[in-house]
Amino acid sequence: MKTTKRGADGKAVRRICGRRLSWHAPVLTITLSYTDGTEEATEYRVEEVGSDVGRSFDLTRWTRPGERGTVERHRVSLAGNGQNACGCKANAFKGTCKHVEAIRFLIDSGRLPGGYPADGAPEWPGRDWADEI
Repeated sequence: MKTTKRGADGKAVRRICGRRLSWHAPVLTITLSYTDGTEEATEYRVEEVGSDVGRSFDLTRWTRPGERGTVERHRVSLAGNGQNACGCKANAFKGTCKHVEAIRFLIDSGRLPGGYPADGAPEWPGRDWADEI
């Protein structure tokens, strides 16, 4: 018998069970798959911006007609000493996020030229992306 994990409010808990990445420069699409069978795709425009401590990228969330809300911007910074940062809530809570991981994947796979800052690529617990590139 299959049981559904429920939170304190009684609602079914939805957890990420997969992720896909699509890169059609300068558009990055991150698709998250959830345990309830749903998917959520988010498109970002990626632009490298100047930085004093390594490489920085602005990820601007694209909104589609009929979608409510404001445009989100996330600044992803990769420093040579391994101190990667993003302005999103997940990074503040967990110390990493899908934005940092996606930019690192694009650099590792050679899709964003230029490599890492001077100190090179530090070790990191990278996630496997089912890429569509």
